[in-house]
Amino acid sequence: MIGIKIRNSNSVHWMRIGRASKLFSVCFLGIIGIFEVIVSIDYFQKIPYSNLRIVVFLISIIVVVLGYLNLGIWIHEKLHRMIYFKGKYVDVVYNRKMGIILNGYCRIKGNIKYRTLVNSLISPGIITVFFLILGILGFVFSIYWYPLLFILSFISVQDMCTDIFWCIKIRKIKNQGKYWDNGEYLDVVWKTE
Repeated sequence: MIGIKIRNSNSVHWMRIGRASKLFSVCFLGIIGIFEVIVSIDYFQKIPYSNLRIVVFLISIIVVVLGYLNLGIWIHEKLHRMIYFKGKYVDVVYNRKMGIILNGYCRIKGNIKYRTLVNSLISPGIITVFFLILGILGFVFSIYWYPLLFILSFISVQDMCTDIFWCIKIRKIKNQGKYWDNGEYLDVVWKTE
C-alpha cells in the first residue's frame, strides 16, 4: 500500500499509513540523489588519474551500494527491532529482490506507544550519523575515498524515506492514538472530543 487511508466514525478515527506517497518519495529521494551525484563527481575527481580510473570508480560505487543494500538493510531492521524489543513480540521479515538486494521490515504484535514508535522509526539514523562522522574524519585526514562514506550516509537517509513519512503523518496525533506496526503499513486509531 502506498500513501494513507483515513476513515472517520463520529469521534473515532482510523488511519492506515503505507509506504511513502509517490510525491513525497520523488521529492525526498530526488533531493538526496542530487547530493549523491555531487559527492560521486567529487569522488571521481579525487581518484588518482590512470587508465583504469573509470573502472575503479564504477566498481567502488557498485560495491558500496550493494554493500549497503545487504548489510545496511539488515542493520537498519535490527535497529528498529532493538527499540521495540521490551515486552513485545517482534518479527523481522527479510526477502531478496533480484537475488542480490535485501529487503525487510519489522512487524510488532500488539499496540505501541507513540514515543516508542517514533524512537524506533528514527533509530536507523544511527547508521547515517556513523557514516557521516567517518566521512568528515576522512575529509579532515585527506583520504581520497571519503566521499564513499558520504554516499553511504545518503543511501541510509534514502532507506529511511518511509520511516520519515510515517513520523510526519503521526506527529499531530501523538499520544492521543494507539499504533499498530504491521511492517508494511502502520495502523492508527484515535478519538477526538
